[in-house]
Amino acid sequence: MIRLYVVCEGLTEVNFVTTILKPHLEARTPDQIAISAPNLKGHCTYARLKKFVRNLLHSPAHAVIVTTMIDLFEIAGDFPGTSDPYDDKPGEHRVQYLEQCCSEDIGDERFLPYLQLHEFEALVLTDLDALAEQYPNQRNEIHELAKRLRDLPPEQVNRLSPPSRRIKQSVPEYSKTVGGLATVVRIGLSTLRARCPHFGPWIDCLENLASESPDAI
Repeated sequence: MIRLYVVCEGLTEVNFVTTILKPHLEARTPDQIAISAPNLKGHCTYARLKKFVRNLLHSPAHAVIVTTMIDLFEIAGDFPGTSDPYDDKPGEHRVQYLEQCCSEDIGDERFLPYLQLHEFEALVLTDLDALAEQYPNQRNEIHELAKRLRDLPPEQVNRLSPPSRRIKQSVPEYSKTVGGLATVVRIGLSTLRARCPHFGPWIDCLENLASESPDAI
């Protein structure tokens, strides 16, 4: 059996993994994969993340895979690649570059780094009608937000005015751990992956893991 660890930035990501990702992957190939979501409990240094990941990779389990679910927004300053000129590239290029730098630094093919572009709330922006269902008293404000973002893919709502800030401006009582997660559950994985071209391939990769024999890892 493959043991997949999804190292999460915080509680919202942990709940996303346990509520959506874990049932989805484990249902595809029962008894072939088991998923855990260790919690980093907020922003942390890369040095701490690296130690955390390496400890998981040294697990005595026969087949271990480690991935991450960490925001690109406000990423730790010691993260590999953040001081390189390439760091000034657009978000979709920057996140791929940082993931590559992280992968090379860890140096273990069982490690599959994933950075959320730009933060968890990009997933919420994939369908703002679902957010309006969660916060009906702010329906008009949310629809205005949807109009403003109509031509901007969710993952391109950038770090200068990040998704969470835009949502909070329309829904002051917005809660990431409650309203954000409930909205994403309402949206569903198929829509999330279709509208988020960086998130989608990560899910594809994890699905492929779930279909592999442990002996192939």
